[in-house]
Amino acid sequence: MSREPQMTTVRIPPALRKKAHAVGLNVSQVCRKAIKDAVSRMEQKKDVAGATTAKQTAQTTDGTHDDMRGEHVV
Repeated sequence: MSREPQMTTVRIPPALRKKAHAVGLNVSQVCRKAIKDAVSRMEQKKDVAGATTAKQTAQTTDGTHDDMRGEHVV
């Protein structure tokens, strides 16, 4: 799995993009954080329901895994 970010397109209304830039927001960073937060919330909901999370399924045989930021955790 590549750790290099992939290019993707997000359609944002022009007025919203202009407002975001006007107040100094970096739209790419805001989108990345929002997606990470949404995934985390969904995983927490699944945990409560007893489902397996992406973190659990990504765990390797040596007991390590990659966290949501892509950092290797022992």
